[in-house]
Amino acid sequence: MGQQHSKFEFNYGTHETAESQNETDHKTAQEKCPKPHDKQFEISKFSINDLPEDYQEENLFQLIKQMVKLTVQIVVNYSSENRSDFWQNTETRYPGSECKGQDSLLRGSGRIADIYKNEEAKRCMCSDCINKENAEKETWTIIAVTATHVVFDESEANKSNCKLYYDSEDGRCTQINYCKLRWAHTLGDLCFVECVTCNENLAKEIWENIQQFNELWKTIREEYKTNTRKYNSNRLVVIVSHPHCGPKKISIGHLKEKNKSELNIQKGYQLVYDTPTCKGSSGAPVYLYGQNWFRVEYVHSGGARDPKFNHSTTWCPK
Repeated sequence: MGQQHSKFEFNYGTHETAESQNETDHKTAQEKCPKPHDKQFEISKFSINDLPEDYQEENLFQLIKQMVKLTVQIVVNYSSENRSDFWQNTETRYPGSECKGQDSLLRGSGRIADIYKNEEAKRCMCSDCINKENAEKETWTIIAVTATHVVFDESEANKSNCKLYYDSEDGRCTQINYCKLRWAHTLGDLCFVECVTCNENLAKEIWENIQQFNELWKTIREEYKTNTRKYNSNRLVVIVSHPHCGPKKISIGHLKEKNKSELNIQKGYQLVYDTPTCKGSSGAPVYLYGQNWFRVEYVHSGGARDPKFNHSTTWCPK
């Protein structure tokens, strides 16, 4: 894989998946975490004043709120026998390779990108339907984006689930069981998974959130294009994730580099930023202020050797 030279030394072993046995582990893990947390905000306490002064815009604040609604925790309960042994072109062990073919406790983050109604009745695997003999009914397919090192292949997707709206310490969330792998790009470290729900109200809510999300980023995109010089000097990067397997947090920082990569003929881009992340943040949505979300999809991957800096996966189109 050819990559533009970077002044940041990447530590590809420092991917940011996490493992958790119970819902209180995240508190202990954060206390022991050596990374900075000063620009990570709890969902209920985040305000427009937490944004840098140059970015205290109502549309941006509302976009971040929509990012929160669409961010999910991905729980991977099995490590594929086909997981890579080493990280791309390195001697660093690939995440999850130590338990290939076994049950796992791997956790990461992701973003709901789309939802659509299925034309034919399907068997629903939600918590209400999973144990019923005949659960074929009207359903909707939810598509989520994450990193390939979070969900590697179909065998892992089949034993994974998504937690929606896990936003607070009370642990309340909506869980959707059983996923399928829709598309994956191992070199770009990006994949799409899908799961099914029969909850019509949930489906409508997700659809409305996606529509609002799309309108907001497109509005911001137009503003960005009118004044790129202003924004490019210190371009904002926002990440919403589940650090240490706990409830969502909003992380605020700035772009440090945008590196071009060659991935088997295809071209990709990797972002480097000082937006704070922790274990559990792998696969989380990364928003580069003004980006065209229909053309690029950045998700979080890991850290540089300097713990103040982190990097995205390498976006690579289909």
